[in-house]
Amino acid sequence: RRLGLSVPDALRLRVTLTGTPAPAPTDSITYAQAVRRGIGANYGLNARRSGLEAAREDVRVERGDLLPQVRVGARAQQVDADQAAASFGAQPERTLSGSVSFSQTLFSPQEWGDLAIAKRQQAADAAEVERSEQDLALQVSRAYVSVLQARALAQVRRSDLALSRENLSLARARQESGQVGRQQVLRFKTQVAQSRRTVLDAESRVEVARTRLAQVLARSPDELVGVAGLSPSDSILTLPESVFAAYGHTSAARQRLTDFLLEEGLSNAPELQALDEQIAAARRGVEAGQQSYWVPTVALEGQLSSRALEGGAGTESLSLPGGPPGGAALPQAPNTTWNVGLSLSLPLFTGLKRDGQIERGRARLSQLKAQRREVRSSLEERIRSRTEQATSGYLSLREAEAGRRTAQETIDLVQDSYTAGAADVLDLLDAQEAVLNARLAEVDARYSFLLRLLQTERAIARIGPLQTADERTAVRERLRAFMDGGR
Repeated sequence: RRLGLSVPDALRLRVTLTGTPAPAPTDSITYAQAVRRGIGANYGLNARRSGLEAAREDVRVERGDLLPQVRVGARAQQVDADQAAASFGAQPERTLSGSVSFSQTLFSPQEWGDLAIAKRQQAADAAEVERSEQDLALQVSRAYVSVLQARALAQVRRSDLALSRENLSLARARQESGQVGRQQVLRFKTQVAQSRRTVLDAESRVEVARTRLAQVLARSPDELVGVAGLSPSDSILTLPESVFAAYGHTSAARQRLTDFLLEEGLSNAPELQALDEQIAAARRGVEAGQQSYWVPTVALEGQLSSRALEGGAGTESLSLPGGPPGGAALPQAPNTTWNVGLSLSLPLFTGLKRDGQIERGRARLSQLKAQRREVRSSLEERIRSRTEQATSGYLSLREAEAGRRTAQETIDLVQDSYTAGAADVLDLLDAQEAVLNARLAEVDARYSFLLRLLQTERAIARIGPLQTADERTAVRERLRAFMDGGR
């Protein structure tokens, strides 16, 4: 094409789509990068983070009611001249005054309760955001593993195509030597054609998986050039393959491992943490409502007022006859006044509103406690099943690897026997199908086990890329200490 020549469709199909070996993909994104990218680019998760910011501001709002309240005011007033004159200086016709007032709530069951509830709700919202992050991380992990699995399956199909071509070459060599007829050559040509179709289908599945991963990462498929490999023994995993290699062979060790993962998972579960905070908030609301019956609201209040300007009628006070020259003036209120005091208030009857609020809070508390028991039971079942699945996945992978090695040895022997004329075409085709199925089973076992590892991580802690290397090491150290303590 670069030279401007026309390439036949059949030749282009053979060369570009079914040629072997497969071109090595360019690794442009790692598993850790994909998880972090997916969490950072998810619109729904960003919306939940914005809601968490709003919850933080709710705490500031509730705290503000318990801090000093300072107000500055100014007032300009003009009254009727006759009314001002009759006030004998107590109310001038025109006045301009200013005031500064403050109040400080010393204790209020309702205000302190609202602040505590806002803090608990903020913590519950933070736990919910963390749960969403972990769920999204697992979603990205599934998409990532799907790409790796599709790519590995495509490679197996390419290897099968190469094997079909190799067997076709053997059949042609035997035909040329007169050992077999053209029928066997045609049989292997049919096998090659079938292998080509499976390669095309496998390549299509790779592109579909890449498109799905790009969607989860909020990127274009064209931007996702390549995907780096991920092994069950990778250090980025909190629970790598070595954990199940060490503790997955005996029922006692598996039970001990399950006990540790249950303890770890239930203590770290954001679902339970969110419910614990909501339960504490509901309990605090009930307590505040009960205290409002007998605990008064106590506040310190004060005010400073000053009449800055005055004019018109009524500015002069009435003078009494006798006394000093000009008469004695009636006393007037000073231009600047201040007061400070302590107030206590206790509502005696609010139309049964408080009773309803308390009963509503108790019902909400009972609901949350029941919900927590349900969630805990569901988490226990999930952790147990994920642990068992990961353990069986590890053992299945070992068996699949052994099966693939056996099938490979068999195909090598059958090819030699076919070349020597000691085996017929059906033996070779059966051996080729057996090695294909063994390779497919190994790929399926490897990536099924990898996905189960990631699901187990999600069940008991944060996905590996969301933890630091020290945090992952700490989990493994706790596991080792726990398992050693049970011996």
